[in-house]
Amino acid sequence: MKKYVLIVCMLMLPFMASAQEEGLLSASAGVKYATGKYGTDSDINTLTLPVTVGYIRGAWSLSATLSYMQVQSDGNVTVTSGGVVTSTKSGGKSGSGTSTVSGMGDTLIEGGYTLFPADLLMVKFGGIAKIATADEAQGLGTGEHDYSLQVSVFKTLDALSVSGYAGYTMTGDSDLVTYNDIFYGSAGMSYRLSRPFSIGGSLYYAEAISDGLDPLQHVSVFSNWSLSSTNTVGLTYAHGLSDAAADHAVNIIFSRYF
Repeated sequence: MKKYVLIVCMLMLPFMASAQEEGLLSASAGVKYATGKYGTDSDINTLTLPVTVGYIRGAWSLSATLSYMQVQSDGNVTVTSGGVVTSTKSGGKSGSGTSTVSGMGDTLIEGGYTLFPADLLMVKFGGIAKIATADEAQGLGTGEHDYSLQVSVFKTLDALSVSGYAGYTMTGDSDLVTYNDIFYGSAGMSYRLSRPFSIGGSLYYAEAISDGLDPLQHVSVFSNWSLSSTNTVGLTYAHGLSDAAADHAVNIIFSRYF
């Protein structure tokens, strides 16, 4: 685990060092709580505390996210790039009592290049690497690396903004489990009610990460507050539309720009 953290820090260090002279450095911390049955008879609760450091210089961007996780369930659960996966099919149970496991989650490193082909339109081409820093034995991760390619678009129309992204994840397989490579995507819009405050919603879809499971689908509503020119707060609520998604998820994140 320490080795992976060191690798992430080394990757980010050159960008952070030059951020004082040019570019935009950001840091964010959040809390996400999700609960759902995921096709079983009992609730599975997850708590995630992510910390992200990002840097933007011109059209280029790079970020790294480290997180602490806690998972409460009564059976064998694995947190994957395609959501929470249980060891039993719908209606089954994996254990006889509730247990809680916690520790470091997987590390995400994301890089991208943004084009501005027309006024108020942005197109970003990016790559995401999920580094397997989570404890596979506790089910906090798969123990394998995943890699994604993603294209994002963002268009502003006065107070209204529309956005979306589509990507493809190549998942790592362990000696015991084979996961599907998956297509995923999201579309949404937001509306600026005032200069510091906006609201919006989005729909997310991802193919099933394992045979026999449902695709991952959820709808989200969100709001963003600009507390100042350098500080923002975002609040999101997501409702699952399939067994693969959490029934309810709440996420709050505080960001600061330097």
